[in-house]
Amino acid sequence: TVYADFLLERAVNYNGGMITAIQFIRDILGIFPTEAGQAMSFRLFVEKDGSISNVELVRDGDMEFAEEAKSVMEGMIFIPRLIADQPVRSTFILPIKACD
Repeated sequence: TVYADFLLERAVNYNGGMITAIQFIRDILGIFPTEAGQAMSFRLFVEKDGSISNVELVRDGDMEFAEEAKSVMEGMIFIPRLIADQPVRSTFILPIKACD
């Protein structure tokens, strides 16, 4: 079962916050293949244990970069969403904006 955003008590997060997660991805990948200010969006599934699966580019971007980003994201551990204080498998969109 995959839960929608509006049914959840606590949203997916990353240790240090989502900005930290995005910065971690940017730091590892280095060059961002879009113009400054543009963003690429990825759909991710966060499993009950916080691991990431099924990363998919859903908006804009270079496919080679998307594959590298997917590899980085799949190695990250997020804080899963909760329903009734129990972790659940969920999905969310993670936009990664190019640095200005």
